[in-house]
Amino acid sequence: MPWVRFGDDSATYPALMKLHGMKGADERTVNEAFGFLARIATLSGAHKTDYEIDAGTAYMIGGARTDELLRLLVKAGVLTAGRRGGLQYWTIRADPEFIHIRTKAELEREARYRNELRDDALRVALLLRDGDNCRWCGIVVLWTGRKGQQHAEPDHLEGLDVPGTVDNMVIACRRCNRARGNDTDLWDAEHELRQPPEYPHYGAHSARFLTKNGYPTEPTYRSDEAPAHHQAAADPAPTPGVRPAAPPRDPQALAAAAGTAPQRVRPAAPPRHGNGPRNTPRNADRTPIPQSDETGSAGSGRDGSGTSTTHLPGEAGSTTPPPPDPAAPPPPQPARRRRGRRGGRRTSPGDDR
Repeated sequence: MPWVRFGDDSATYPALMKLHGMKGADERTVNEAFGFLARIATLSGAHKTDYEIDAGTAYMIGGARTDELLRLLVKAGVLTAGRRGGLQYWTIRADPEFIHIRTKAELEREARYRNELRDDALRVALLLRDGDNCRWCGIVVLWTGRKGQQHAEPDHLEGLDVPGTVDNMVIACRRCNRARGNDTDLWDAEHELRQPPEYPHYGAHSARFLTKNGYPTEPTYRSDEAPAHHQAAADPAPTPGVRPAAPPRDPQALAAAAGTAPQRVRPAAPPRHGNGPRNTPRNADRTPIPQSDETGSAGSGRDGSGTSTTHLPGEAGSTTPPPPDPAAPPPPQPARRRRGRRGGRRTSPGDDR
């Protein structure tokens, strides 16, 4: 992926700060030149021109100030003028502390390396020869999970400039592969490449991958899987005064024991209204209240019609209300309050107006 990186001190790069003392420069020149330089650098990275800027790009960004900005930047040593095929171009200074642009060759190597990682036939050949061990340090490498120092990466013995094959690639860990980098001569002088193992080791992931591609393989270790749970044995000689640790619980054994162990069942409460005899009331020695012989209305929940009144012994009272007098006038109805007019003041009864 193309990208351009500017250093933390690129805005105050010494060669750029020289512009302030040049003829024709003012307090705006440094910022103007840096903005112009940043825009042409991003276009060089996007179009993979390897730090080179043609005249069309320069005049599109600089406009009427292009000639003056190019003159100042060339004089400061930030740009270098050149000509190829009768056309003029400018090259940005390649300094990683100032502006770093990924080159076309670097991007092509990265794309080729990604394609090599997707080549199942090449990966099968490397696994059959090297297994899951780094050929530099010998540690077990992992193909899954987070990409830590133990993660597996195919390493090019002759650098990324040469297409990878089974003869010039080995299985390596991420730490050795990144430490080796592109300076292969220095690394090879200080480290010795191990010989391919006689009996390669394979984790579950590599074994499944080889089996899927026509090479039935059984895993030889379990470092790339979840560790198995083992039952802890009792300490034959426990330390006096120290309680031994309880063995870990097995979920399957607990589930089996839960299905066979007797359970305590709470007895059900007796029915509140059943066919059997009811419990004797607490106040059975009191005199019972006489009940009316009339039948109450359905759903009333009480005996009697609801109009007769039952009294305790010794109490007086009328059991039936007197019938109404037909000749008596009806009771007066309450006066109805009149509503006031919309928008006006409400009037109360007795108002003289």
